[in-house]
Amino acid sequence: MVWLQRLPRFHRQYRRETRGHGRQHVASLSGTIWRGIADWTVRVSVGGSIPPLEKTATRLLEQPGVCIRCSTGDNFGVGCSGRPRECGRDRRVYVCRRRRRTPSWDSRREAVVDELNSQGAVLATRARVEEPVFIVGSERSGTTLLRLMLSHHPEIECAPEFEFLVEQMTPEEGYPCLPAYHAWLETNRIFLPHRLKIDTELSYPELVKSFLKQYCDRSAKPMRGATCHKHFDRLLRIWPDARFVHLLRDGRDVARSCLGMGWAGNVWHGAQRWLDAENLWDRLKQRTPQGHVYELRYEDLISDPEDQLGKLCEFLGTSYSAAMMDYEQASTYSRPDPSLVEQWRRKLSSRELALLECRMGERLRERGYPDSGVEPAHVGPLRRGLLGLQNRYFRFQFRRRRYGITHLIASKIARVLGWGSFERFLQLKQGEIDNRYIK
Repeated sequence: MVWLQRLPRFHRQYRRETRGHGRQHVASLSGTIWRGIADWTVRVSVGGSIPPLEKTATRLLEQPGVCIRCSTGDNFGVGCSGRPRECGRDRRVYVCRRRRRTPSWDSRREAVVDELNSQGAVLATRARVEEPVFIVGSERSGTTLLRLMLSHHPEIECAPEFEFLVEQMTPEEGYPCLPAYHAWLETNRIFLPHRLKIDTELSYPELVKSFLKQYCDRSAKPMRGATCHKHFDRLLRIWPDARFVHLLRDGRDVARSCLGMGWAGNVWHGAQRWLDAENLWDRLKQRTPQGHVYELRYEDLISDPEDQLGKLCEFLGTSYSAAMMDYEQASTYSRPDPSLVEQWRRKLSSRELALLECRMGERLRERGYPDSGVEPAHVGPLRRGLLGLQNRYFRFQFRRRRYGITHLIASKIARVLGWGSFERFLQLKQGEIDNRYIK
């Protein structure tokens, strides 16, 4: 606010330079000039022109030495005396003879600063409401646990997996075809349980924003967000000012957990989801302002949840609430258990650790995770091919046990023959089965 301290000097200088030259005193400047000063005030103070603040600045900077009757309405320019006087440039100027005493600039400056600070707090709150925060990271990295903690905060509503916001977007530019996107949503297992309305009149950015708004409006909490594991770098194309919380977990625990979900047949392929998420995060950080990203380790969250949640809430612009630890009352998740950290030391064999050291050892060290002490395996083309066959066979057996061989064969036939309605029916049945197993 240094510029506010200079206003009295500019005021005195203007009076000296204009005295005796037939020009207007600064106190009788027209409302147009004062609005210009107010607009400049707003731009310097908050970096943009915002109508409520502009109106406030205009009112505060308006000199009470100007007669209201003379400077507004039908009487503008007549003057209190009703007689105009002319300057040497044959231009009419008017000086108000009422209330000549100029107010204290110190008090005026203090009033402006107080009002701008007040409006700044309102704008900050408005930004928190309008721009969401997204929990990003690999699947099986603890994002559901963190989401439950945030959603139990009195001011935060965080939606579960919302990959359908960006999954159909092109990698670089453009948006998907809307009719095709609407049809895809009708069979998407993540979208359907939320019971969101599809407004066919909206554009793609407006539609996905409406999905998040519909979900978060159910709780009426001011701060909102969602979880996204895939393609979360595309979120910036919808919300350029969004904030991101990256939850990082040891990739060896993530790869091991993927086996239990049936997503991979060995740890070599189970590591792929963790590697993809970390590559996305590296790209996202380069395109996002530093104040809009926050990195949190799963291991730290489990070891000291209150402290880590307090720091996260400070980043989000709110304070920690003890209610964040009450999530176990409304979910199947229990309180953080330190035994969940570094499970790979107990549950992975030396052979599996050797594969993971080869696949992700360097990335783990970049993230600050310790070596397992196992020599990295050598994976040539032949062994890579065998690992791929093992992965496909395991995934097929897992799907056969979960959905049944009849379902798998029917899905293949419907896809090949183009039986759209029957294929959609099978997809819906498969989504219902999957949702029963998702914790």
